[in-house]
Amino acid sequence: METLTPCISACREKIAMGQRVGRCYTCVEEIRQQLAACEAQRDLLRAALVKLVGADGREELGQMEAVMRLLPAPAQDKADTIDAIHALIATAN
Repeated sequence: METLTPCISACREKIAMGQRVGRCYTCVEEIRQQLAACEAQRDLLRAALVKLVGADGREELGQMEAVMRLLPAPAQDKADTIDAIHALIATAN
């Protein structure tokens, strides 16, 4: 569920009624703050996932995936680990 601040809600209502809002600096700043919070949370979750997987760089993650595919392990465990590796590759710098 999306949480909107009063300013963003008011601007959305104006837009829905066909009114032109222009550049609302209060909304822009609120969105910047929300984005910064999301980025911080993403970084925290990514760091935890790196610790669980045990690798971080693209090359190392690729090697880890190749090894995971060959290991004798339950299929679901392998799939979950490979999904985690793909998420780390997708968010690598």
